[in-house]
Amino acid sequence: MIDSGVSTPDPADDAAWRRFYSASEVVAIYRRDERLQPAEATILSLLGADLAQARLLDVGVGGGRTTAHLASACLHYRGVDYAEGMVAVCQERFRDAAWYAPESFRQADARSLPFEDDSFDIVLFSFNGLDHVPPEARATALAQCQRVLRPGGWFIYSGHNLNWFDGPGLPPRSAGWRAWIDELRYRRRTRQLNQGTASTQSLGAASLRDPPDGLRLHYARPAEHLRELQASGLGEARVFNRRGREITRDADMKRVRDTWVYYLARRTGG
Repeated sequence: MIDSGVSTPDPADDAAWRRFYSASEVVAIYRRDERLQPAEATILSLLGADLAQARLLDVGVGGGRTTAHLASACLHYRGVDYAEGMVAVCQERFRDAAWYAPESFRQADARSLPFEDDSFDIVLFSFNGLDHVPPEARATALAQCQRVLRPGGWFIYSGHNLNWFDGPGLPPRSAGWRAWIDELRYRRRTRQLNQGTASTQSLGAASLRDPPDGLRLHYARPAEHLRELQASGLGEARVFNRRGREITRDADMKRVRDTWVYYLARRTGG
């Protein structure tokens, strides 16, 4: 829930994010990224044999960063993105792969996934893609991910962490000096962009302006992410920081200050 004291997104932000991710220079940047994040590697290793036998849907596939690691590791792979430029670069990038088929990638919005119920064993919505969905449509996007999962299937996603924005002091120095300085500058710029908004200290979630363009993204504390997952029929959730360490205690979830946090959940019910 977003407190009325914190600015809500301009409806134009949704279209602006689409334009941003369709820009040729942005597509080129995403095309070059080939790295799994440590938390992603940890979660995928936990899935073990389930991954090898999985029908996997990669939502918000971008330039194919995760495709390079997943498509040959699972039984059946599909990637979707709402930016047609990202879909096109994936089709070009992987067209010679042994697993590739014309239907491997398609343009689609997470709010209306073009797949049958119970179609996949794993749905991955990585790199905070869900946070670009307007707050009033987040429940719809999560319901779509839940719908296309089989009962007991796995849902993996990452979300921006409100603790990072309003936490005191300097960010944790955990990834070397260059990354630490970059993150420090990023947080300072984020706070500058959000000057004048009401305090977020008492909120579970907020819509905040994000560098470089000042478009709004969803930020939430881990407890709010867990509540949202449970409400969407995605339970048994586990929480991981960006380095892949599992966070199990409520007190640690309140203290974690990573820019974003990863979640692994299962579809509950039948």
